[in-house]
Amino acid sequence: MPYEPLKYIHIASYIIWLLSFFGSVYFFFKIRSATSDGKPQLMRKERLISSMGGHLGFLGIFLSGGAMVSIKSGPKWGWFNFTDFAWLAWKQVFFFVALVIIGALVMPGSAKIKRLVANNGSLDEIEQLWTKTFFFSLLVYVIVFINTLLGLEKPF
Repeated sequence: MPYEPLKYIHIASYIIWLLSFFGSVYFFFKIRSATSDGKPQLMRKERLISSMGGHLGFLGIFLSGGAMVSIKSGPKWGWFNFTDFAWLAWKQVFFFVALVIIGALVMPGSAKIKRLVANNGSLDEIEQLWTKTFFFSLLVYVIVFINTLLGLEKPF
């Protein structure tokens, strides 16, 4: 596949991930103003929006980014080329950190929230777990936003 379509898939994947951030924030405000009865379902929906956007965004970024540095056409960015493309190396490091946060904290928290809501767990337990998981998702969104800026600006 030529470089340009891969670049646009890469950009679109970041946009999808950032749109899921706005969806999460939207549900955050709905959850804060909801009654106790409606909160668990809204929390589950927020986790679903965040997960869908995150999975689509991550897969698109991972696959298109890997393909872009591996193909013969287009810029020769290389893998973790700190000396020539420090901005790209930092993007890759941040992406790896986000991956670790997602795998170790966000996905297990989201799965547990889904189970608790399905099994009518206590609202306090669901809300406490959701708050923690939402915080880690926000951290990932900040990393994705920083990565977006690094890709757009190529500052160093």
